[in-house]
Formats: sequence, structure tokens, C-alpha cells
Amino acid sequence: MKQIYVGIIGEIFGYGLMILGHSEEQCRDGLRKEVDEWRNNMGEESSQQIFDKAFEDWGGSIKQVEIGKIYYDGFAE
Repeated sequence: MKQIYVGIIGEIFGYGLMILGHSEEQCRDGLRKEVDEWRNNMGEESSQQIFDKAFEDWGGSIKQVEIGKIYYDGFAE
């Protein structure tokens, strides 16, 4: 079965972020870019530390999932 990666930071900004990618790195980069953009729009500098804290505080995860497989809330098995 074909697989992709899903990156999630649930509840952040009140609604959460989700991204699909071909690799864990692609998902992490996309999530980081969105968090950085938000921080910059709020007049705050972006940094790896800010992303890591947001990822941890808001329950971030990146996992490999199978196309066509049934998953539950947040791609849980």
C-alpha cells in the first residue's frame, strides 16, 4: 500500500494545523513555516526554539500513514 506522512499540531491557533507530505522533513518544514509566518505577523522573531515549544505544547506529531487505510481523530489507529 502507498504511504505518505501527515504532520499535525492540534489546537494551535484555536483550530490546529495539518499537512501531508512525502517525508517527515517535508511535513516538519511546512509546519515550521506556518508557525514562523504567524509569529512574524505578530511582530515576533521566528526561531527553532519557538517551533519546538509550539510542537510540544500543542501536541505535535508526524507519522507515516497508508493511503486507503481508515484512521480515527488526528490519524490515530
